[in-house]
Amino acid sequence: MDDFFLYQSKEDRNIPSAVFGSAAMELIKMKMFPKWALFAFKDLKESANGRPPSILAYIGVDIMILGQS
Repeated sequence: MDDFFLYQSKEDRNIPSAVFGSAAMELIKMKMFPKWALFAFKDLKESANGRPPSILAYIGVDIMILGQS
């Protein structure tokens, strides 16, 4: 995700919140995380904290919208 924030300081970056990270990690456990989305895995893993939301994600051919509590 650093590629999208070339000129912003670390404090001003819009990094995924804990609920999105938790949803992504649950998708990984269930083997449902799309391979094309692995570019965001590191940031999602670092932000994961707490219970995942009840709806983990909406996944399409080339889109993934992670759930939120």
